[in-house]
Amino acid sequence: MKKNLHKIFDLRKGEKTIVFLMFLYLFLIIASLLIIKPVRNSLFLSHYGVSQLPYAFLLVAVSAAGVVQFYTKISKKFRFNKLVYFTLAISIVSLILFRFILMSGFQAGWIYYVFYIWVALFGVIVTSQFWLLANYVFNAREAKRIFGLIGAGGISGGIFGGYLAKFLAPILGTANMLFICIFFLIACIFIVKKVWHKKGRENYDEKLNYEKKRFQKYHSEKTIQLLFRSKHIAYLAAITGISVIAANLVDYQYSAIATELIQDPDQLTAFFGFWLSNLSIASLVFQVFFTSKILKVSGVAISLFFLPVGILTGTICILLQPALWSAVLVKVSDGCFKQSINKSGLELLSLPIPSSMKNKTKAFIDVFIDSLATGLGGLILILATHYFNLSVQSISIILLVLVGIWLLFIYLIKNEYLNSFRIALEKRSIDLSDQTLNINDATLFNTLTKILKGKNEKQILYGLQLLENVKNDDFIPYFKDLLKHHSKSVRLETLKILDTYDAENFSSTAREMIHNHPFEIKIAAFTYMIHHWENGQEFTLESVKNEDYEIQSAAIIAIASFINESTDAGKTINFIELFDQFLMYCKEEEHTEQEIIFLKKTISRIIGLAQVAKLYPFLENLLHDKNINIVQQAIINAGNTKDERFIPFFIEHLGTSNFRRHARKALVQNGEIALPALDKVLSDQKYNRKVLLAIPRVLSQINLQESVDLLFKHIEQKDLLLRTNIIKALTRLRAHFESLIFRPEKVDNFIVQEIESYITLYTIKNIFDDSIKNDTKNKDKLTIAHSLLCKAIKEKLHQNLDRLFLLLSLKYPPGDIANAQKALQSPNTNVSANAIEFLDNLLDNKLKKLLFPIIDQESPKLLFEQTQKHFKINLKTEKEAIRYILLGDDRWLKVCILYVLAVRNSNEPEWMLKHFIADSDKSIQETARLALKQYKNQ
Repeated sequence: MKKNLHKIFDLRKGEKTIVFLMFLYLFLIIASLLIIKPVRNSLFLSHYGVSQLPYAFLLVAVSAAGVVQFYTKISKKFRFNKLVYFTLAISIVSLILFRFILMSGFQAGWIYYVFYIWVALFGVIVTSQFWLLANYVFNAREAKRIFGLIGAGGISGGIFGGYLAKFLAPILGTANMLFICIFFLIACIFIVKKVWHKKGRENYDEKLNYEKKRFQKYHSEKTIQLLFRSKHIAYLAAITGISVIAANLVDYQYSAIATELIQDPDQLTAFFGFWLSNLSIASLVFQVFFTSKILKVSGVAISLFFLPVGILTGTICILLQPALWSAVLVKVSDGCFKQSINKSGLELLSLPIPSSMKNKTKAFIDVFIDSLATGLGGLILILATHYFNLSVQSISIILLVLVGIWLLFIYLIKNEYLNSFRIALEKRSIDLSDQTLNINDATLFNTLTKILKGKNEKQILYGLQLLENVKNDDFIPYFKDLLKHHSKSVRLETLKILDTYDAENFSSTAREMIHNHPFEIKIAAFTYMIHHWENGQEFTLESVKNEDYEIQSAAIIAIASFINESTDAGKTINFIELFDQFLMYCKEEEHTEQEIIFLKKTISRIIGLAQVAKLYPFLENLLHDKNINIVQQAIINAGNTKDERFIPFFIEHLGTSNFRRHARKALVQNGEIALPALDKVLSDQKYNRKVLLAIPRVLSQINLQESVDLLFKHIEQKDLLLRTNIIKALTRLRAHFESLIFRPEKVDNFIVQEIESYITLYTIKNIFDDSIKNDTKNKDKLTIAHSLLCKAIKEKLHQNLDRLFLLLSLKYPPGDIANAQKALQSPNTNVSANAIEFLDNLLDNKLKKLLFPIIDQESPKLLFEQTQKHFKINLKTEKEAIRYILLGDDRWLKVCILYVLAVRNSNEPEWMLKHFIADSDKSIQETARLALKQYKNQ
């Protein structure tokens, strides 16, 4: 039974519990919403009547803008799980307050407005938070399989909540229904806590913070320009906006007719609850039984006609007879088609939009256009009902006009969608991880089948990638043909995809493919047979004894993978014994050198896949093999185990050219496990310098807040190149992972330190510039030495400035800072002046006072001197400058200064020169000896 459920819902190992929890979470959220909505509607309409409903629509749109800004600010200050707990807790407290205010006989009418707006915002925020959590819990591939099942929790919750309101409202009373919602939300807190600790926290830092993007100001000029540049996007925005306005008008008509005919508030709550549940059922039935078939046969354009035509039919009925049945008909048409076929169609319309534009345009439409349309809907109703005194029937005329415009835009977008889609497939610009990918659309299906039947290997592989993790049995005949394709890559990808299908069994074909096919295809063939053939496991075990070493290796690799993915497999297969048998075969003397290398790589791969700790000593041996390729493979597979014992080896080989890339990848893969060891190495100044310099790049790829904190901890390195690498790593983390936090107060301190360092170095340069002008002895040699020193100082100043701007990019928008730095380097004075003006408006006053003397080429000398006084830099003589460098941390500047001393026959104390003869840096040693020799020859 358990196995059948996993097949039906396409669940994988370890997913059952987390999917159930997420299903229950959405069930309770939507059930709560479907209880609160009837309560809200009933209380508002019973108190104010339908005449005030347009104002409520308008206030919801206005309030949403304020809540968006507030939510954006607090979302930057809290981790996501704490934000969800906070939202649910505030919602519970709010519901308790509303319950007692409503039952206390409080007469102020504004409370009904507040409650109406609160419910609307509550619905948006809690559902958005749910789907954001789902994106943290599941990766894009898992989401395609699982989101449909989890989404059914929302539909089920809608049905349950609405019917609960229908039956309990007359018994408990409208206000008391809020207690049920409170109970549901308390349960949600415990569910979120469980989900977060089980999987959400692990993936939190691996996901882009979609919510932050969603609640940004999407009405920026660049985003709006997209609407004018692309007809496709403009039509999509228009269709969305019109549908929202129409929905508001439908809701008004439905509420007006229901309120007029049902006077009792409890009965009105029951009525709204009953029909909200019916809408959920209608939407579910249509989605399950009709949506995919319609999309498959007719395509996206036809699917978009259902909602406006349904509203058109209901509107005509209200126009002819404004009765309860006609109001219900128009509302059912709206609710049934909106959440099923229309939603699927709109998601498909956004599919061909390039991923670089999609997030911005989709969020702009979902947030800004939706809010704007809600407000416009309210204004239209206010004008129609309060200024023109139109009846409910007359509003149908406005709806008819809107539907006409709506249908026109659907007709216009059809050709734009087809053109955009063809271009997207040709350019391969469709995002493979897009969860909205729906291969049931007729346009997409037909185009993909043409690609699969074509001769372009790259396009076929791209098409297979689009179909990975998405099931449609109609593609099986095309997959069957591709198993015979001349390209091994195509055959391999096809076999992997077929492994997820059960409609037709290809075990006999897979059995044939273990012969005369590349090694990776052999592995995929054994894997397929284990999953789909009743004798597949037994056959694969027998194949480990095959005379062909590639077949043996492929079989045991498939079993190792099976052991890892299935807890039950470990009970039926004695893997240690199987591994020992294979190891004995590998030790046989008749193997060629090439076969030995292959078998050793196989051993490391087996251990990495199976992740059986008893086998790790074998992997440790392979890490010290003489063959470079074997060690590289062993590093990769040791990384797969995520076992702490391998971390020191990975770190050690960050400084080895042959293994650096593999060691870095393994450390990144180990993530949080590797951080303590990396921290320890960075704290050890005597460690191999090549390794130290490589660690920041590793940390820049580990998307954890702990990586940021660790880099900040070690940012004040004496080794300037290491410090630069650490700052670069921080900027990479900020550029690629938006959810990480970079504390401005920390960054400010380091920016000030870099400015002080720059001013000090510049002061030293001026001292030596003045000194060379006044020294006429040894002019030629001294000029060379001084030139070398000045060149080194200029390079150090340039590096210092780079670090400074990198630090600024941790506090301000990285793109703005990068563009400003580039403009400052321009020979065009107007361009550099504009950059300074831009920074003048961007930076805070404290930083401007310190930074501008450095970057402003026209800055007077007096201003620079004021900056020196701010940092209390008292270097005035050449001797003080020499001492400062010799006692500092910059190795190359020490070499340059010692060379100047050697040429100049300096009278520096002998003990100071002797000190540098024992330095660990050979260049410093040799130059110090030269200076000491000159000193003794004076």
